[in-house]
Amino acid sequence: MAAHDVEHIDRAIARVATRHDGVAGRDELLALGIGPEAIKHRLRTGRLTAPHRGVYAVGQRGAHRLVACARRCWQPALARP
Repeated sequence: MAAHDVEHIDRAIARVATRHDGVAGRDELLALGIGPEAIKHRLRTGRLTAPHRGVYAVGQRGAHRLVACARRCWQPALARP
């Protein structure tokens, strides 16, 4: 993958995470076209951390664990009609 592509993906992840206090859901990343292997790569290299299953933290914001927990717990409830 070209460096330009990697930077583009990282910027897209950062935009999503910025809207949610430094966290992004797996579903959001997949919707952006970021594949499972790209997510795994970012977890291995430390660009993303996974404070909860399906929720990824970007950067070192202090509140990201609380926000990640809230997203993990509330997301199924919010998805119901």
